[in-house]
Amino acid sequence: MQNMDNTLDAVAHDLRTPLARIQLAAEKGLLSQSTGETRTEELFNALSDCAEGSEQASRMLTTLMKINDELMGKRVLTLETVNIKELLATVVSWYEEIAEDKQIYLKVLCQDEIVIQTEPNKLLQVLVNLMDNAFKYTQQGGAISLQVEQ
Repeated sequence: MQNMDNTLDAVAHDLRTPLARIQLAAEKGLLSQSTGETRTEELFNALSDCAEGSEQASRMLTTLMKINDELMGKRVLTLETVNIKELLATVVSWYEEIAEDKQIYLKVLCQDEIVIQTEPNKLLQVLVNLMDNAFKYTQQGGAISLQVEQ
């Protein structure tokens, strides 16, 4: 029961951001409709953001299921080569709209060629958790910096 409770907490925590992005994008698209500002590009962007958030949520669920399988001895860890700067750019792009809404400045400092062997989804999960916590504890008008060094 404790293991299931921990898993549920992790799922709830990790899915908040992509679900918030989906909700924000959908509301933005709907607002443009209700104010008579029907713009194809705005609606397209809202749907695109929803699709991206949905994909992120799906990846997180897959990662959590893989972690559970590893804990249960059903799966072996698979390492891949990952460019940290590219991974950071992806994660930051997921948070740009939230940062704009909260007036939080995002800054990324990373050397170009930091490449490591890791399980990408697990590292992605760590970065998402760090970003979620950074947004949770950063006041409006503040800044969040991500810095990676070799």
